[in-house]
Amino acid sequence: MTSSRKRSAAGFTLTDVMMGATILVVGFVGLVDAITMGAGMLDTARNQQIASQIIATELDHLRSSSWAYVSTTLPTSTTYVSVAVNSAGTAATDTNSTNGLNDLNYFSLPTNTALMAVARNHTCRLEAFNVSGQSNLRRIVVTVSWTNATGRMTLTRSGEIYVGKNGLQLSYQKN
Repeated sequence: MTSSRKRSAAGFTLTDVMMGATILVVGFVGLVDAITMGAGMLDTARNQQIASQIIATELDHLRSSSWAYVSTTLPTSTTYVSVAVNSAGTAATDTNSTNGLNDLNYFSLPTNTALMAVARNHTCRLEAFNVSGQSNLRRIVVTVSWTNATGRMTLTRSGEIYVGKNGLQLSYQKN
């Protein structure tokens, strides 16, 4: 038997092993990246769903309110009210104390313990506007914001409702 024949039958070379290891590492890095991206997408979807629920709850609260509450009690467009849910989901705080109002009074969220429990670190803002030329119509915007899982980006979702003195109500949500 010749020595060249013995070498070829000996097994894998160092180059073969290094190429295989490189391919394996690249595959694992891609897998970890895909899992991280998927977890981020799930977190964003979950928070968007929570924001939608908060907005729907607040718009329903406004829908069931009297015209006197909507037209006189809600702050004007130069003043907004805002509350934030703590990281435990157990309490909401007034985040715009400069307006001189108790902002907690304008939201139904602090009394909804089930929604508060999942709305951790979400901030809700309510603004009311008189519709131009219409004394019997108000536009109310509810905006919910939160920071994504990486902490690098603040995301928002908002909903609007038009409330009229004679019962006209139109609402929609947007990202």
